[in-house]
Amino acid sequence: MSGGRKIEKENGYTETRFDQKFSLGKQIDPTKITANLADGVLVLTAPKDPVVEQTRKIAITSNPHVMLQEQAKEEEKKVE
Repeated sequence: MSGGRKIEKENGYTETRFDQKFSLGKQIDPTKITANLADGVLVLTAPKDPVVEQTRKIAITSNPHVMLQEQAKEEEKKVE
């Protein structure tokens, strides 16, 4: 974001400029960002991307995992 303005004074102009950078994050939809400047107030709207917002359900089983079963068998062999 950058901007500036010129102010007319008695003996000429005064020019002011600014430059600001910031990160919005990965969940923002860059195609829907809007900006509005009115009365010296800048309003940026950056809606989240609904695809990124979706949560995923993961089933949890109560049986031991195959790798854990194999490890247990190997440990039993070492004890024998």
